[in-house]
Amino acid sequence: MTLYECIEQEYGLPTISNRELFGIPEADQNLAQILGIEIGPPVLTVEMLSFTYKGRPYEYRISYFNIGDQKLFRELM
Repeated sequence: MTLYECIEQEYGLPTISNRELFGIPEADQNLAQILGIEIGPPVLTVEMLSFTYKGRPYEYRISYFNIGDQKLFRELM
């Protein structure tokens, strides 16, 4: 069961939409330490805000990715 299915079944809050904001900042000392990389290379950030009925936000998440020479694939539904 996904997190969203659990929230909907347990609390009656269906996810109506998500908004994502992408960024590519340089890794600072804290991020470099957490991701196990040098200070300075670009990292991918994804901030996500999930909404339920009437545009009410209920989840905020920010993720950091060490992209290096990697390519990312995202399937949109």
